[in-house]
Amino acid sequence: MSTQSGLPLDQKYTDLRARYLKVCLERDALAQRIQDHILSSHEERETLELKLAGCGVAAQQNTQESIKERIPSGHPYHSASYGDVCNAVDREIAARNCLEKLVHVISALPPATEDEFDDAIRSARRLLGGRVPSVPTVESPPSSNRTP
Repeated sequence: MSTQSGLPLDQKYTDLRARYLKVCLERDALAQRIQDHILSSHEERETLELKLAGCGVAAQQNTQESIKERIPSGHPYHSASYGDVCNAVDREIAARNCLEKLVHVISALPPATEDEFDDAIRSARRLLGGRVPSVPTVESPPSSNRTP
């Protein structure tokens, strides 16, 4: 049996079936690639979510004890942002330690008059080029040891 194109119907059927099977294989391969990409994207999103959560945890780890629990560099959930947060927390800890030392030193000083305090602030402003913030006036409690 022959057709207008000169090929027998059986041959045309065989050719069409082979092309159909090839298209089906290509479709299945493409579907697998899409599925792999979706899975990879999902895993990447989870990793990014955990990296972000790590930044939040690091921001709250502001004691000498808690910083021992930090994520090590090279860990899949460590990121540049995590390192930046850890550095900021380290600066916070250092500033707090410095403030505690200053409070200790200041508490050991004899009481100052308001004029002596104002003179010290003016001197600090001159030395630092005016970069000392305004200091609010605080009323002394009744049991204060300050001299008038």
